[in-house]
Amino acid sequence: MAIEPWRILERIQGYVDTREPGQDEWVPVFRSRRLNDGAMARIQTSAVARLNMADRSSFTITALWTPIVISISDFKLSVDGRRIVSDLRDARLKREIWRFMGGQSRFDIDEDMQRHGQNSGAARG
Repeated sequence: MAIEPWRILERIQGYVDTREPGQDEWVPVFRSRRLNDGAMARIQTSAVARLNMADRSSFTITALWTPIVISISDFKLSVDGRRIVSDLRDARLKREIWRFMGGQSRFDIDEDMQRHGQNSGAARG
């Protein structure tokens, strides 16, 4: 499964705006915004923004004397970051299965499947 390269731009202080691919105008960020590859962010003078990555790492960007324009595509997950995101997704999937099954933790494998050596994952709980 491919890792989606999303990022969350969070406005901490000051004026921050973004522009998605194909847009002509910059749109202000009031609290936060999810951005994908190709988006641009502009942090105005005296503003602070935090770019939160899918692996829970973050970058704080401060524009002290001049506005800063960044390309969101420049911020990529590391190999370890992609592994962390994968682990987080696996944990979330396991929680959802656990919730769907009503918290049951024991499975009885169908005897016919065991006899025939099939491992299709079918089980009775």
